[in-house]
Amino acid sequence: MMKINNQKTCRIQSANLNDLEAIYEIESLCFDKYDAFDNQVFQYLLEKKDLFLVAKIEENNELKNKIVGFIVVIQKANSKYEIVTLNVHPKWRNLGIGTSLLFEIEKYLSLNNSTESITRNQNDKISNKVFTIELMVYEKNEKAKSLYEKSGYKFVKLIKNYYKRNRNGIQMVKEINSLAKK
Repeated sequence: MMKINNQKTCRIQSANLNDLEAIYEIESLCFDKYDAFDNQVFQYLLEKKDLFLVAKIEENNELKNKIVGFIVVIQKANSKYEIVTLNVHPKWRNLGIGTSLLFEIEKYLSLNNSTESITRNQNDKISNKVFTIELMVYEKNEKAKSLYEKSGYKFVKLIKNYYKRNRNGIQMVKEINSLAKK
């Protein structure tokens, strides 16, 4: 849970089908009609059981069910993941919600992505595995690029015409060394 001000906090939790309307509303505010996903895409991602988290506002310890952001991550290979989208409602930006969504995804993957084991001593088994999270960001989206860079994501390459209307994308990646006690 993340504190926003004296009365409001933000709770990160798994998305469900009841959240679709609010998710699509935020998507429509963040992207134009050419780039926004539609409800069917979000419904598919929810039903596919990938990692789909929402940020909800809590006021005076009461959950208001007001969704202010979300993140979707899919698994591409054994230890390779992709952030499909990360959106925060424009009225709720610059409060740390995007950073919190990224942190929760990385924490979840770090704790649930440890399959190779090494032994420190007889009683203490530690899993150690490196995994990567990659993403694409519009080359002119300076705020998003800054968020990802501050969170440890590194530039990989520029991909020409990745987005509709001949707009370029930047591929970024972060390697995470997962250590979880078994």
